Amino acid sequence: MTIWKLFKAKREAHAALNKFLFDAENAKRLVTLFARKLSCFYPPWRENFVAYTFYDRIFSKGTLEYAVVRLIRNVVIVEVFVYVFVLIFFNWLGTVVSIVIHTFLALMFVFPPLMSYFMLAVHRMISTKVRTLLLLLMISMSFEGPAMNAVTNIYRVGEGLGCVQTDVTSSLEDVKGRAGDFKEVIQLTIRLQSTMMLMVESIRRQFRALSNLTNSCKRFMKKPYSIVSRKPRYFVDWVMSNNLFKVKIGSKPRELNHAFQKIQKSLHDVVAQYILFFEAIQTAIKWVFIPATMLWPFITTALFTFKFNYREDFENTYLTREFENIDLDMALRGRTKALPLNKDENEKYIPRNSWKMTSRERTYYRLRLVITLILSATPFCFICMDEAVYSVGFQILSNVYYYTGLVHVDYPSHYEIKVTKGESAKILRSIQEVFSPKILLRIDFRWRECFVNPSQPDRNTFWSIVLMFVAAVFLCRFQVWMSRQTLVLAEYLFPDRVRPRALTLYNRILQERKNVLGQLADDQVAGRETIVRRGMQSRGYIMVNCSLCSAQDLRVADESNTRLCVSCGAYYCIQCFCLRRYCKECENDMQIVDRVELYYEDLTDDEESEEDEKEADEGEWKEVLGEGTRTAKLVAFALGI
Repeated sequence: MTIWKLFKAKREAHAALNKFLFDAENAKRLVTLFARKLSCFYPPWRENFVAYTFYDRIFSKGTLEYAVVRLIRNVVIVEVFVYVFVLIFFNWLGTVVSIVIHTFLALMFVFPPLMSYFMLAVHRMISTKVRTLLLLLMISMSFEGPAMNAVTNIYRVGEGLGCVQTDVTSSLEDVKGRAGDFKEVIQLTIRLQSTMMLMVESIRRQFRALSNLTNSCKRFMKKPYSIVSRKPRYFVDWVMSNNLFKVKIGSKPRELNHAFQKIQKSLHDVVAQYILFFEAIQTAIKWVFIPATMLWPFITTALFTFKFNYREDFENTYLTREFENIDLDMALRGRTKALPLNKDENEKYIPRNSWKMTSRERTYYRLRLVITLILSATPFCFICMDEAVYSVGFQILSNVYYYTGLVHVDYPSHYEIKVTKGESAKILRSIQEVFSPKILLRIDFRWRECFVNPSQPDRNTFWSIVLMFVAAVFLCRFQVWMSRQTLVLAEYLFPDRVRPRALTLYNRILQERKNVLGQLADDQVAGRETIVRRGMQSRGYIMVNCSLCSAQDLRVADESNTRLCVSCGAYYCIQCFCLRRYCKECENDMQIVDRVELYYEDLTDDEESEEDEKEADEGEWKEVLGEGTRTAKLVAFALGI
């Protein structure tokens, strides 16, 4: 790449940067203009805000108006919480909670710190328990909707089968009841047969008398007479030797009927147990799990408040504005800065309003996501079961309706006896009327009344569960950010804890850096420390701090202003070396070298007082910058060698 292309790329980059800065400045100007327009509603957005009017004093902390409005705001928050809870549980539970909350509201006027506790508890409940409440609602709705619908459809199919069984049994009983009528018909037929036998005997006697009269005509009418005399005989013999009707009545085996009743009863018992189990789970979720989930944050808030006020390390891993102010103050004083953080520190310490997660938060986020997926499996399994039962049941009923439409029931046929208009014909026609109706073939639709169409799955419930599942998955991630805002609210309610927590975090970061740099130096310069030190001393590269007063940028080559302990190698400025006899690190007598006392001092100054030791201990934390810089340069030089 030529110089011209590099120069051209540089100009384009500068032009793009200038354009970006120009757009950013315009955006800031628009935000400022928008805030200025809305400053009439929210005066703190006004430039150089000073509260003059009554409305301005409402937004000025420390005024009477500000305290009154804050009290009204707290009352409104409590009342809204009560109304929401009463709407959710519109029964005696809502009344009890309303009484408890209003009692708490009365105590809040007497003990104002209770409001801080209540606000923290409500915020913790919203930030940590909304996802749990959604999961419980999903499970409760799945038991109440899809699961109950599937069991109901199964029960209806079983009830339809029981109806068919009952219909068949009633038909059998009806046939058995009709058997009595057939028995009467048989008795009537027997009596009819006896009467006809008497009539036939009378006719036989008449025929016998007439046969004597017809002997004279036997020659002329032999053949016609023979035919006429034999036909009635054949009829009489046939009537005497055969019955007109035969009826055979049977019944279903009692064992089969008992088996059907046993299956129907067991099916009803199983369905009733499932319904009772689902209702018990719904009751437990509604009256145990949901109230416990809503009340648990109020219990844990007390522990949170105690740890926040008395333990500086409690959830103290986030960079705040106070932390940045401390770092800026240290930079102006020329002391060690904590910002910017290195790669490993960025994984542990992040800005509190950042969307990024720390390693610890990432672990809890994955755990909550897995729990959400596991608990969401139950509602979706019930939804799939409901869809499957509805599809299978609808298909079964469709097949039942289709095949029952093809079923033709053949009723017992009857005989139409062709007789004349005599008395015998009337008797036979009265017997024929027993058989009714006179329809030989028809389609039976009675089975359709036993089966009911399965109820369709509720689509509103399905989409409600899906939307709650999506919201629960999103809250797994959003809960990480919301849980940090509890610390923001706690710092607002307890402002005296802001600076101690920021100082503790700042000191911890610097202490961890000191340990890391010392470990790196031990690893890289192990066994070669004397050689590296001699080389850097000879070249005048060593820049150190005083071990006692932390005076900066002491050069070893500057013999007039720098002193060194011959035993441990600790560095001192000329002032501290002259005023101190024993080394701070190894307690060696620095004023005697080769049995020659360098300085004469009074015996009372040989040992420092306890106050000097205390002041020295308070200045120990200032050694971090000096020792860190020295060790880093030692490591760099050792790697260069």
